[in-house]
Amino acid sequence: MRVVETTAAQLGGIDILVNNDGAPPLGDLAGFDDAAWAKAVEQNLMYVVRMTRAVVPHMQARRGGGVLNITAISAIQPIPGFGLSVATWSGVIGFAKTLSLEVARDNINVNTICPGYIETQRLEKVFAAGGEDPAIVRRKLEAEVPMGRIGSVEDIAAIAALLVSPRGRYITGTAIQVDGGLLRGIR
Repeated sequence: MRVVETTAAQLGGIDILVNNDGAPPLGDLAGFDDAAWAKAVEQNLMYVVRMTRAVVPHMQARRGGGVLNITAISAIQPIPGFGLSVATWSGVIGFAKTLSLEVARDNINVNTICPGYIETQRLEKVFAAGGEDPAIVRRKLEAEVPMGRIGSVEDIAAIAALLVSPRGRYITGTAIQVDGGLLRGIR
């Protein structure tokens, strides 16, 4: 994979991989055809598989590293209308958990962050998706979150920095929600 080889050559190796891509369209599962499913699997799951497969040998050669996947809270708490994301990102979590077991002895940690409502362009699409006034949707979503606010990109960056740093090296195989308490299940 050219991007991986170029990065390794220019920087002398690869220590960290963060897999963070966009999300498939919103809608009812029954309305998506095979092409939409194939695109979602390609974008969310196979992208992670390919990037990780290309990077892990570089990390093994350096005797360590960190792989971090960023999905969404819907991967562990399904939300109607987010089915393409739920299915494919749940696959990413399964992939990451299995990989974490296979590369732990190489001092490579593998984790997944599952953000809740975070100030992004994607969330703006969610606000507008139902035909309701986006400001009303925002207030409803904020009310769902025990912390009473939409998360920030900085909230995600803080946990990402920990998980790929030496301080986070003993954390592996996890799917961590960063959601202000939105996920209420006990797992």
